[in-house]
Amino acid sequence: MVNQVIGQLQTVIDPELLVNVVDLGLIYGVDIDDEGNCLVTMTLTTAGCPLNDYLNREIRQAVSQLGGNEAENYQKLVEVEQAEEKARPALTDSFIEFAEGSLSYEQLSAVLDLLPLDLVFVDKDDVIRYFGGSCGFYPHSKNDLSMNLFSIHMPKSVSKVKAIVDDLRSGRKDKHAFWFEVRGRFVYIQYLAVRNKAGEYLGVLEVLQDITDLRALQGKKKEL
Repeated sequence: MVNQVIGQLQTVIDPELLVNVVDLGLIYGVDIDDEGNCLVTMTLTTAGCPLNDYLNREIRQAVSQLGGNEAENYQKLVEVEQAEEKARPALTDSFIEFAEGSLSYEQLSAVLDLLPLDLVFVDKDDVIRYFGGSCGFYPHSKNDLSMNLFSIHMPKSVSKVKAIVDDLRSGRKDKHAFWFEVRGRFVYIQYLAVRNKAGEYLGVLEVLQDITDLRALQGKKKEL
C-alpha cells in the first residue's frame, strides 16, 4: 500500500520546478498504521517556501483519491508532517548551466518572474506545468497547474487549440502567432514548439505580450 501512496505522490508537481515531489526528494517517509491512517513526512525546497500550503493540500488530495479497496482506509486520515531533522541543500545555492552562462535557481526564478510577458508552458502530454512573467494580462489560477490544457478552454475553442498543438507537435509548424485588440489593448501571442537538441517535442510555450505602448512609440529616445 505504501507503493500506491508513493505512486499518487508522483502526481504532485512542484509548479516552480516542474518536477514531482518524489523525484525532487521532498518525501522522507510514508507510514500507514493498522487503522489505515497515512502519515506523509516531507520537507520543502527552501525554508519558508511559499508553496508550503499548496503542496500540503495537493498531497492530501492525491493520496485521498486512491481508488479500489484502499479508498475507504486512506480517506480516514491523511497527515502531512514537515521534516526538519534532515538538512536539505537550498536550491537557491545551485547553479543551472546554459549554452551561454549560468544562473542560480534564485536568479533564474527572479528573471522569469520579471519578464514583461505572460508565459505558459504545457508539456508533451498537454499538461499545464508553468505560469511565469509579469505582464498579468490574463490572470492565471494555480488550480490550473497539472490540468489538461484542453479541459480549461471553452468547448468552442478546443478544436482551435488542438489544431495549434498538433501543428507544433508534428513539426508542421514551429510557431503560431496571433494579434488582436481586447479591452482597449493590443495583444500579440505566440505559441512556440519547445524541442530538445535531438528535435524531440517537449511541449508548447505560450508567450503573450501587451504591445499597446510599443506600437505608440514615435521618434527616438537615446538619453536618460
